[in-house]
Amino acid sequence: MPCFLSSYNSVEFLISDLLPQNIQVEPSVKIAAEHWIIRNNLKTPKGFNRNSQKTWEEPHINYLSQYLLLNSTTDEDLARLKSSTIQKTGSWLEALPSTQLGTLLKVLFTLLLTAG
Repeated sequence: MPCFLSSYNSVEFLISDLLPQNIQVEPSVKIAAEHWIIRNNLKTPKGFNRNSQKTWEEPHINYLSQYLLLNSTTDEDLARLKSSTIQKTGSWLEALPSTQLGTLLKVLFTLLLTAG
């Protein structure tokens, strides 16, 4: 839904320029915005922010993040959730695999067979 709402708001001015004034715009936009308001208990974004999917998604993501933090049952879960909110948590995924740089991970599988 946030993708749909931000996409629509990005091209709304084009729609109004292309279509005659007496044609009603897609009613699903109004329904989606009303659903977003009910789900997030907030007013819809205003101005240029309406074009950003992040603006539409952020309130719900923040709510879910807080809910998970408050309802974590173990210290491990709490540590995992807190560490996932740090901005550069996934930076290691962007490392260039290179033997010269020492970032190439060699996975060795050893099979030990014992007769006995």
